[in-house]
Amino acid sequence: MRLWYCSALLWAVSTALPVKKQYSVAPELLPGLSEIKDKAVIPEMYAGHMPLAPFDGQDPEISYFFWKFARPDKDLNTLIIWLNGGPGCSSMDGALVENGPFRVNEEYKLRLNEGSWHTKANMLYVDQPVNTGFSIPTGKEQIFDDDLSLSTQHFLQFLESYFETFPDDQTKDLIIAGESYSGQYIPFIADAIQQRNEAITDESKRYNLRGLLIGNGWMDPDAQSLAYLPFAISKNIVDQQNPYFSTLLKAHESCQNSINNRDLQKNPPFSYQECEDILQLLLAATKNTSSDTPADQVCLNVYSYNLRDSYPACGMGWPQDVLRVPGFFARPGVLEALNVDPDKVPQWTECNMDVYSHLKNNRSVPSIHKLPGLLDSGLEVILYNGEMDLLCNDKGVLDMIHNLHWGGQSGFSNSAAKYGWTFADLENNINHTAGHITSDRNLTFISVHNASHMVPNDKPLISRGVLDIYLRDTVFEESNGEGVLVTTSSKDADSTAGSKNLGVLGASNETSSSGEKQDSESSADSENGKEDENKDNGKDNDKDNDKDDADQRRRRRQGTFKVFAITVVSVSLVVSLGLYIYVRKHSKAKRAGYIDPNRRQNPQGKKVSWADDLERTDNLDTGHGQPSSAQSASQKKNSYTQVPNTELDESFELENF
Repeated sequence: MRLWYCSALLWAVSTALPVKKQYSVAPELLPGLSEIKDKAVIPEMYAGHMPLAPFDGQDPEISYFFWKFARPDKDLNTLIIWLNGGPGCSSMDGALVENGPFRVNEEYKLRLNEGSWHTKANMLYVDQPVNTGFSIPTGKEQIFDDDLSLSTQHFLQFLESYFETFPDDQTKDLIIAGESYSGQYIPFIADAIQQRNEAITDESKRYNLRGLLIGNGWMDPDAQSLAYLPFAISKNIVDQQNPYFSTLLKAHESCQNSINNRDLQKNPPFSYQECEDILQLLLAATKNTSSDTPADQVCLNVYSYNLRDSYPACGMGWPQDVLRVPGFFARPGVLEALNVDPDKVPQWTECNMDVYSHLKNNRSVPSIHKLPGLLDSGLEVILYNGEMDLLCNDKGVLDMIHNLHWGGQSGFSNSAAKYGWTFADLENNINHTAGHITSDRNLTFISVHNASHMVPNDKPLISRGVLDIYLRDTVFEESNGEGVLVTTSSKDADSTAGSKNLGVLGASNETSSSGEKQDSESSADSENGKEDENKDNGKDNDKDNDKDDADQRRRRRQGTFKVFAITVVSVSLVVSLGLYIYVRKHSKAKRAGYIDPNRRQNPQGKKVSWADDLERTDNLDTGHGQPSSAQSASQKKNSYTQVPNTELDESFELENF
């Protein structure tokens, strides 16, 4: 008996999950970080292989690789799990090429990414499904997921193990984020989490899922495939004079016919080959085969149609940052620093085509069918799109939303809130047009101006504004009768905002009243010499000593002085005039308040708390971003210019043919 007990104890110890400390990453072991003078900007890091929890008593013999980044100076209450797509593409793209704290330089060393999302939330990057990146099977058999239902099950097993090892993260507000094919992963995972939560009676064991952020997502193969040709025509990529136009038209018709004629009783395919062919035919139709065309300028870049590439790669080697990541992971000691055994993992590659070829999804329907239930449950969903993307373009996503039925209606209603979006570069005192926003019934669509398929890569600071919009760390302004949301280059979230305050961006009358009440309270605070207080959640504003927070507090004080001056006007004209002169002399900021002047009715009745206003410059400069598609076509050397620019109706549909 004693021998059996000792054997069981040894088995339990050997199979126990590693503790949090074992996943700690020492920054000085990663190339480049020792050269950073200000060590305070280096995030707290954890990384390594997390064994998946058993399912139905069976150990799946799979370990997922993760890399977590957190601010060392703040315990942020939001955890964002980031997933790249493919399928089969590593989430280290997100960590080292997009919105993570670091980028890889030409010497395969890490450098800081000024637009990192970890300054606003804890970031957890996970390689999945199995055999993606450094996530591996731990047994003798090779394992591949063949269906989204299986990859979802495996990810829930990862979460169970992860939260057991990092229990503090389980209490945080959870956001699932990602891009491209993760538009399939994310709704499936969110739906599974909600089912899990409903089955658990102990609330402390539930996951605090609050929202989804999906960038250039592939969610509806039908609608998004049918958008390729109309989108290409609207952007003058092709027109009726193109010799391949009739072939493209037939492919479009064939896709539409397959969708129209499918038999729902016979388990229709996840997607149709006829629809997938359209993009390849479009790339062939837009090749520049003239003799003086450089090899790397022959084909459209499907991820940013204003760029060119070699054929048939058409963007597969883009962006350049991706090409440096294998060299970083191959440097001696890097994998060991990340708690990875080099002998147990393959050489890092961005995407594993075996994962892609195995994920057939014969048992699952596309994630668009999951979205209505998630929205009706109250979950906030933000879909953001770089407008230069061809692969998952704006039109396809908007068509998908138009066909979507949630909240008792289909698509965005007439009362949907619409805003412009401005990015305020506080360091250089320049404002940039960032895009536009439409929001209705807890679904928000954001089009990011002059951005590609990988928005955080080419617009790092602006991309962090997507997170600011979710966190309500924005300023409302009005310009030419249009509501504009302003995000800034500040790395710190405004403490008056928080992901617990969810809902659509269009504020209801109730929200406006709440905002006016808060303005009144701010005025009272200014008379007593106090700092503004967040009345919605009862917490004081965080007090940091860095320059950005000092600017924010200065602006709040200036706003309260102005409110005080306006109050005094009603009592004494002479006193108010004096105060008015004083305020005008010492303050340029204008307090926006916590109201939406459009006062649109919010069907969900949820409240929105806006951040304080900030100083805008009159110099609205968009010239520092990428050029528009028309400009780039003429300015980029050896770019494709042979397609005639015949103007066609932008609402181009099949019947127009």
